Amino acid sequence: MSILDDKKIYAVDQSDMYHKIIQLPDQIRTAYLSTVIHLPENLDLINNKLTITKPIRRVIIAGMGGSAIAGDLIKTGFSYKNCFEVCKDYDIPSVTSNDLLIICSYSGNTSEAISCYKLGAEKAAYTALISSGGRLKDLIEKRHLWCELPESYPPRAAIGYLFFSL
Repeated sequence: MSILDDKKIYAVDQSDMYHKIIQLPDQIRTAYLSTVIHLPENLDLINNKLTITKPIRRVIIAGMGGSAIAGDLIKTGFSYKNCFEVCKDYDIPSVTSNDLLIICSYSGNTSEAISCYKLGAEKAAYTALISSGGRLKDLIEKRHLWCELPESYPPRAAIGYLFFSL
């Protein structure tokens, strides 16, 4: 008998993390195939494909806690191709017009992520938000791309949504 078959363990799991964790394959499938993406009005689209007009030399991913884990995974897995930085603070490194700034805040209300958005959004070549809503959604005001995540997950249990949305 596995420890997971023991009914007593479910009494300890008050936030139902067990079921949130085993839903990871569903999160990945949903994030990859069905993420709701809100495009800004000024984004050039040709045949439903994003047209990049400036070369991106560096990707800055700003997030905290569980939301930053996806950035750490991206940096670890893809740094050989691009320069990735993960910022977990109120301040971000110097942002240039050749940078892609991605704000990753599951709730959209993280004060550090809001601070990074305010400091870097107008300087970066491109800015994107990955969140379930919150204050950041209101701040972008259709000026930047927003990947809308489903609500009601703790960020540490939404890694499938966060990573595959990135």
